Amino acid sequence: MARSRIGTVGSLKEDARHSITDALKVQELHVTRVKEDILVGNSRGLNLANLAHRLDTELAAQNEKIATLKAELEMADSRQEERLSYLLRSDDCYRLVRDRYLSTFKTDHLGIHTKTDKKIIANGNVTAHWGDAIVDSSLYAEPDGRMDVEVFQKLYGVLPKTMEGIRDEKTIYVLNTHAGILSSNFKKGSRKFSNLFAKFIKALEKSGFDETYLDGKDTDVTRAYRAFVDCIGKEVKGVRPKRR
Repeated sequence: MARSRIGTVGSLKEDARHSITDALKVQELHVTRVKEDILVGNSRGLNLANLAHRLDTELAAQNEKIATLKAELEMADSRQEERLSYLLRSDDCYRLVRDRYLSTFKTDHLGIHTKTDKKIIANGNVTAHWGDAIVDSSLYAEPDGRMDVEVFQKLYGVLPKTMEGIRDEKTIYVLNTHAGILSSNFKKGSRKFSNLFAKFIKALEKSGFDETYLDGKDTDVTRAYRAFVDCIGKEVKGVRPKRR
């Protein structure tokens, strides 16, 4: 009759030790940090953990980009059809509306009252409620045009002459959005809103008004632009208009 070999307790322990040693040689354990956690495992398991972390990071970045794009769409002038109707009727008519917009802001929001501005306001019956940096800047370039460049700069952050070199649509939207909120009787931007706009203008000026900052680059202007755009939804609140 055949007999199975039964080892001693010591030999069983030795066999177990060799088995564990062999397993460790095949599957070497590693220690690594993923986010705030310290993980111990074989290379395959740790690679999966790192992959999950990278996917989480990429997803967060994509969500941030989506939020920025959404804010950009919301920032786009909601009154473009109204603006277009003025342009189709008469360019001169629209320029009068823009002239009245600047004089109204100067009088109502800056508290500066002049006979010329009172006349401009009295001669019109249509008031714009949105910014238009391109047309407004042209009012300062024409003969006998406006001279109060500080009013334009308060609204748009730059001088009228600077607008001659600014043609990027998203940059213009930022300037127009700031002006529209600053001149509004129904909306008010917070201090953070104003500070982030000022940082964007400063970064843009420092770059020499380089408008390629959204061409896949990561620059100070890019970051300042996104910070301002992202804050609009949170840092602009509705207010009750003041009684005249």
